[in-house]
Amino acid sequence: MTQTLFDKYKKTGQRHQIFILYGLPKIEFAGVLAHEFIHVWQNENNFKLSPMHAEGLCNLASYWIYLEDSSDFAQYLNIS
Repeated sequence: MTQTLFDKYKKTGQRHQIFILYGLPKIEFAGVLAHEFIHVWQNENNFKLSPMHAEGLCNLASYWIYLEDSSDFAQYLNIS
């Protein structure tokens, strides 16, 4: 039986909770949620990166959310 790259990443079956601050603007909520979902995905798939690279991947998810929104606020979040 051959092993593929993704055979290394097995589901953990753990339960995850994401807590997000109440009252955020919709676009910021979406960016934070995307960021946190990537943390969950990394955990569920045993995707091990250095802490700096793990955060960078999560920040990339937020970036993509903000990039798709043309509001001034989203553009501000994208550069800060």
